[in-house]
Formats: sequence, structure tokens, C-alpha cells
Amino acid sequence: MDTFSKSDPLVEVLEHGPDSQNWSVTGRTEVIWDNLNPDFVKNFIFDFCFEEQKYLKFKVYDIEDKAERLEKADYIGEAECTLGEIIGSHG
Repeated sequence: MDTFSKSDPLVEVLEHGPDSQNWSVTGRTEVIWDNLNPDFVKNFIFDFCFEEQKYLKFKVYDIEDKAERLEKADYIGEAECTLGEIIGSHG
């Protein structure tokens, strides 16, 4: 997203369960400065119940300042899936 430098990505993780359509913020990764292919270190722990769907959304931002404020960040994109899809994937 940056014109004269590499992006400074951060991922915001959101979730909602089967009983709610409102997304709640679970947390954020660390910012990886000047990197187009970041390897994030931050882990997220979720309770998994086989009978219930837990929906996850991953929003990616290009951070613009050291304060890591999303209001000033450039939105890069997002992806949605269920926790079951992640657990059931190979690899």
C-alpha cells in the first residue's frame, strides 16, 4: 500500500459464534515493519466445540505510525472462514 516503501502489515482477528452476528475483536498481531511477506509470531487460542460454528475474520492493515492506530492505517483486505475449516485443513 505504501508508495515508496514496503507495507507494515498488522492483522486484526475478529470472531462471532452461531448465536450472534456481531463481530468482536479477539486481538491483533504485531506489526511487521517493511515486509511484503510477514511471518507473524502472535498466537490466538480459541475454544473449539465440534457441534458449534465459530466464524473468524482476518482484517489486514498497513500501519502508518508507531502508535499502531487502525484509524490512520490503510486497509489492505480481509478473509473469513470458520474455526472448523482451519482445524480440518491439511498441513
